[in-house]
Amino acid sequence: MNARRPSPLLDRYRPEPGSVWLFVLSLALAAAFWTYTVSEAKSVKDVTVPLQFVNVPGEFMVVGADARRTITVEFMGPPDMLKRVREEDVDARIDAGKLEPGPQAVELGQEHVRLPSSVAFVRTFPKVVHFALDRRQTENLPLRPAFTGRAQSGLQVVSWTIEPATVQVEGPESALRKVKQLSTQPVPLDGRGADFETPVVPIFSDPDLSVLSPGPYTLRAVLGEKRAQRTLAGVPVRVLHAKLPVSLQPDSIKVMVEGPESLVRK
Repeated sequence: MNARRPSPLLDRYRPEPGSVWLFVLSLALAAAFWTYTVSEAKSVKDVTVPLQFVNVPGEFMVVGADARRTITVEFMGPPDMLKRVREEDVDARIDAGKLEPGPQAVELGQEHVRLPSSVAFVRTFPKVVHFALDRRQTENLPLRPAFTGRAQSGLQVVSWTIEPATVQVEGPESALRKVKQLSTQPVPLDGRGADFETPVVPIFSDPDLSVLSPGPYTLRAVLGEKRAQRTLAGVPVRVLHAKLPVSLQPDSIKVMVEGPESLVRK
């Protein structure tokens, strides 16, 4: 049987080695590959969202620095799809209902992130978050004024009251165990020369605590002469109305007295 001869038309357009046409074709393929590579390198996007905790049991609280942090979620996909992804399309969540009470270290993965179906999860930053599932507790804590500055010469606060005297506070058991009282906002004494009354509010630095009794709270302060202390040495010790001779050892003591400065310094 005779072998089939190639079509003369194909022979006409088949590029010869080293031809210009083959060079142009190779250059086009290289350009296409470069464009594909660059587009793939840019097909990554990240969005920063707050870390959320869901299904937290009512008697517990999520506490710790990472409990209030933001998470950067990195994902990839076609460039035109990435442009459409907005911050509200992405969530980072931890199901606290599946956790035991106490300190936690959770490695974030795809199961913790909600993304549009048109993109693929890559990673999160940070990868691991630390927090604690602590029991919720309520306490009534005394409120004390935070006086600042100085009253007029020779005067000071000799007594004060706050009404109501205590604040109902809610927070994690571990934090409330360390708090014995709360302070008010700074109350300036500069320039004051008489008793005064002013509204106050409780403040605290722990973000896990919250006030359940908002007030109002009223401070009443009484100003009086500065008080001073003085140590008196060699004060004799005597027995009055003794019917028999008495010998005392020691026969003198040191005494510390406190009172208005004008009287103590005499």
